Amino acid sequence: MRTKLSHKVLDGYLKITLAGETPGPEARLLLQKIKVLADESGKSKILVDGLNVSAPMPDMERYDVGELAAAVFGHRYKIAVIYRLEHINKFMENVAVNRGAYLNVVGSELEAIEWLIG
Repeated sequence: MRTKLSHKVLDGYLKITLAGETPGPEARLLLQKIKVLADESGKSKILVDGLNVSAPMPDMERYDVGELAAAVFGHRYKIAVIYRLEHINKFMENVAVNRGAYLNVVGSELEAIEWLIG
């Protein structure tokens, strides 16, 4: 896998940490793995830390990941994604939300946790 995933079950949410390259064609597998981890932990709130992903996703990949996130998680999971502020353009978020996902992309862990838990 191009993207490495680690996870930690915390009080109130599941924290996913991603590192390496952008997921590309393995995005579906990555999202399905995150869903399995959430289900196994009994958590419907997920914090995804993408600060250690090496490069920004191209817009077409953001579109695909947004569609996949909505298909895999729907509205039953609340997902906060932390991404490098200079790479956030809200495109993936908008695609996911417009298809029924409950997802927010932000630039800091504090902001993500406040949105996720609040």
